[in-house]
This record gives sequence, structure tokens and C-alpha cells, in this order.
Amino acid sequence: MILEVVEEITKTHETIVGYNNLKFDVPFMLERLRILGKFKQEFWEMYNKKWFDLYQYLGNDRRSLNHWLSKARIKRKYPEITGKDIPTFYDNKEYEKILAHNLDDLASSEELFKFP
Repeated sequence: MILEVVEEITKTHETIVGYNNLKFDVPFMLERLRILGKFKQEFWEMYNKKWFDLYQYLGNDRRSLNHWLSKARIKRKYPEITGKDIPTFYDNKEYEKILAHNLDDLASSEELFKFP
């Protein structure tokens, strides 16, 4: 599944907004692709061109996305699903919860990016 997602990202001309995506999410995906022998050079180019990281933009000060969302009064769709739960969901094969969390992160990051 990750391979299809990354290949789709390389085709889009849009910037993807996230939170701590350039220090964690994207390097993690690229390393997993390397380990699986599926890494392509265009994935590295995608890393450099497609992402806007709110974490870095807001100062790299170790505050969570939830901190900034609460300041902007932005509500998550799935507040009960947190990043610390992901390993348990993975072990239990509850992939739909991982997907929900990831999509929620992207949607709330984009909303924060557009916040006045």
C-alpha cells in the first residue's frame, strides 16, 4: 500500500501539508521502501519538493500538533486515536484505525495551515 501512495504523491503537483512529516513520516516511508528494495530516485525528489512541514514552520519547539490545533480551536475527527496507539493497532491488525489517524493528521494539519 505504501508504494502505491508514494507513487501517487510523485504524480501530483500539489504540496502536502503535514506536521513533523519531514523529520519523521517521510524519512520513515523512504527508509521502509529502501529496506523493501522498492526505493526509486523520484521518491527522493518527492521528499524535497512536495512537503510543507508545520512543525518546522512553527519553530521546531517540540509542541504537539494537538497543542497548535487547540490554540486555533480546530477539532480532530478522531481525537480518541493517537499516535502512541499506532504500534498496538498494527500488532492487532487494526489498519483502518491507523489510516483514520493518518488522514485525520493530514486534514487537521491542512486546516491549521489555512487558519487565519
